[in-house]
This record gives sequence, structure tokens and C-alpha cells, in this order.
Amino acid sequence: MKNFILLLLLTISTVSFSQQITRGPDIGEIYFLGPTATDVLYGAIYRSTDFGETAICMDSISALSNYIPSIAADKTPGGLYFVTMSEQLFFSDNYGQYGSWLFRNSDIYVDILSGRNEGEIVNSIVSHSNDYGINFINHSFNGFFGSLIDVEIDFSDNIGYCIAKNFNVADTQYLFKSIDNYENLEVINKFDFAVNDITELSRGNQEGELFVINRNTNNLY
Repeated sequence: MKNFILLLLLTISTVSFSQQITRGPDIGEIYFLGPTATDVLYGAIYRSTDFGETAICMDSISALSNYIPSIAADKTPGGLYFVTMSEQLFFSDNYGQYGSWLFRNSDIYVDILSGRNEGEIVNSIVSHSNDYGINFINHSFNGFFGSLIDVEIDFSDNIGYCIAKNFNVADTQYLFKSIDNYENLEVINKFDFAVNDITELSRGNQEGELFVINRNTNNLY
């Protein structure tokens, strides 16, 4: 059973944005959610191996769920996850191909992260799995405060980030870092962003490389 306060915090993140694109393990490989010619409302899951120049429709979203807020590619070739608004996690070992999806777990937030190690999937700051989402290890997230906006993992093992806001401070958002899989977090930066600004995090390809974008101002850090 989720803690009520944590549920409230992460629900704010759910409303703000969703992860509709994710990198695969090969150079130039991406997965993304997009419309189809016959299904603009629900769309489909696409895969590209040439940096998005061409893409193949792998499966229809309407055949899988009413809505998919987030997808994440595993480092294992062909491994792809998606989570539903009802917090159900599914995994495919065949590039998201129709008919290849298996139910993995429930009580999963929309902030799912993967692609660092084979079989590893991170469930927001709350927990992580090392066996393709079958079992999850809970995190303590000591030191965290405020309302969660976005989460990202580092290129290196055990390191993670998140950004949060405090409704009592109107002009600041707080960037946290963890070096032990969100067991403990500390504030490493403060941004002069409005409390209601939508901010996203994205990791680079080197240890410690992190991009921060404020979508309200289009500022990239």
C-alpha cells in the first residue's frame, strides 16, 4: 500500500508530462509513441533504428491500454516496458511487437526508467527491479522533500536524480542526487524556476552528464 503523501506527490508528476520517447541499446535506436493514420486518438508504439528518420509501428496502443503515459527501453536488445495509468507494468522481449507483451507488476508509477543495465527498471524514486520488473526492491528516499516533478538515472550504477518543488517557495525548484539507488538524497542545485513550471531531466552518455529543461521557458541547462 502506498503512503498517501507520496501518492499525492507523484500524482502531480503524472499530470505534468509523460515519457513518450526512449533510447534503445543500439546507436540510433529509439522507441516513441505517436498517432497512426487510422488511430489519431490512441496511436501506437514505434521503433526506429536510424535516429528517427524511418520508423516501424510495433503495436497499437488501443489494443494494449486506454492510455500509455510512459515507455522505457531495457539495455537488453528487444526489451521494452510500458506502464498504464492504472499502474500496471508490462514487458516485451521482442521490441514491443504485437503479441509479445507480458504483465510484470502493479503499483508502478509513470516515471519508469531503464537502459542502464540489462533487466534493470527504476520505479520513480520508490523502488527498482533487477529482473525485468518481476520483483522490486523498495527505496527509503531519505532527505527528499517537496512535490516530485521528474526523475532520471545516471549513466553509472546506483546514481539517480530527481527535481522537486515546494509550494511554499514560489520561485525555486530543487535538484536532488542519490548515489545509492534513492536510499538517500541531497540537494545539489536550486533553479530559479516558478513552482508551476514543468521541468524535465534527461541523462547523457557519460557519468555525471545530466540535462535539465524548463518547458515553460525553453531554457536548457
